[in-house]
Amino acid sequence: MARGGVNSSPATITKGNLSVDCQNTIADNFAFSSTQVASGKFYWETTIKSLPSAGYATVGVDGGLMQNDILTDSVYYRSDTGHKGIVNADTAYGSPFAVNDVIGVALDKDSGTVTFYKNNVSQ
Repeated sequence: MARGGVNSSPATITKGNLSVDCQNTIADNFAFSSTQVASGKFYWETTIKSLPSAGYATVGVDGGLMQNDILTDSVYYRSDTGHKGIVNADTAYGSPFAVNDVIGVALDKDSGTVTFYKNNVSQ
């Protein structure tokens, strides 16, 4: 997905979409995929370079780009709680992430699943 681009607000994506800076104090700093795919399995990762002083950041898949299949909502992983969210419904998932953590995203369009990794460990 790094080659396809990302959506971010107000996070800043750098280094060929491999790093994300979330220095803004707005709670909803996010870095989401922005490449629409119809089928297959995809994996990408990003290094967290900074986090907001207040609030949290999320890394995930933008549901608006997953139209016409079983994965239609945004799916994300939160920095402050480690929760996984679908749209705005968070559930306990993994451990929180911090600066310098590498967050991996495994998207399986065929089964409609998203798995997050923190420093190569599945959450």
